[in-house]
Amino acid sequence: MNSIKSIKSFFAICLFSLASSNTCLAASSNILDELTYEANLQTYYKNYAGALRVNDLALNIAEANRSTYFTYFAHLYENRFHTLQNMKRYDEAYATALKTKEILGTDPAKDGASYSILLREIAEMLMEEGKYAAAEKFAFEAVENLESKGTEDELIMPNLYRVLSRVYVKLGKLEQAVSVLKKAVTFSNQQGKKALPQKSASLEELSKVYRTLGRTDLAELADKENNKIERTITMVSNVRVERPKNYSPATLDRNSCTQPEYSEEALQQQLRGTAKFRFLIDENGGIAAKYISVSSGSALLDTATLQAFSRCKFSPEMHDGKAMRSWFSGQFVWNLPN
Repeated sequence: MNSIKSIKSFFAICLFSLASSNTCLAASSNILDELTYEANLQTYYKNYAGALRVNDLALNIAEANRSTYFTYFAHLYENRFHTLQNMKRYDEAYATALKTKEILGTDPAKDGASYSILLREIAEMLMEEGKYAAAEKFAFEAVENLESKGTEDELIMPNLYRVLSRVYVKLGKLEQAVSVLKKAVTFSNQQGKKALPQKSASLEELSKVYRTLGRTDLAELADKENNKIERTITMVSNVRVERPKNYSPATLDRNSCTQPEYSEEALQQQLRGTAKFRFLIDENGGIAAKYISVSSGSALLDTATLQAFSRCKFSPEMHDGKAMRSWFSGQFVWNLPN
């Protein structure tokens, strides 16, 4: 934190036009990187108050040059949202999430995914608080937004459908939950074999809802179809996929990562499970979007997984020397310490 004072001094000089605008803009990007790293470090050590102070300083710098640093600006607000969640300051987290929603909504280049993922995260936070009616609003908007934008990604859309179905189940709207899960299955059917794991997850939840409705016959049909999928997945996993020449996938620098750690609350609840995640890696190796593709069964563990791996450094996918946007998939197994 020793460099923070000097950064504050530099920012004050830029803010009051005591240095040239070009000098400030050239240095601000490096400063934002340093502040983001420092905030992530404080989060790792669970010094959430410190992380919030550093993140807010970075926000002030990004705000001063919002058009230039729009991506930073949106990402920093999202970090603020997650930090406030860790601090259990849920009212402030909710207000920050709404601000982030507003910012992402003004991005003319947005593809809909980042916006819908944020809406889903808000819905999940509200569900944790038992605010199911409010959660329904955001989960529904997340689905509606991405349906209108369209997506070929086999993971995001089914995941949004399943979150909405869980909200409906909590509200006792079981028929609507069934309808949404059927949409998830249909979407996965349209995506082909690559979407079989998502179809399986949707069928599993559909079977549970059918049983709650007392429709054991339909639940058994869903289970039967799911069993076929599991056998197919095993067969597909043994098929080699030919890649283009001079191709390298997006990669994670493991030396830049810190292992996710249990929070006190997660330890008290004796939580365990496997969280699978997907990161959209842009041409510069930055994280353009992220979400949990298969939940560990705990929002606490899922959030901790995303936060930990968000601090890693990535290299973009390369085709014939050209960097490409692509998805990176990973997972983390949460085992209780001995």
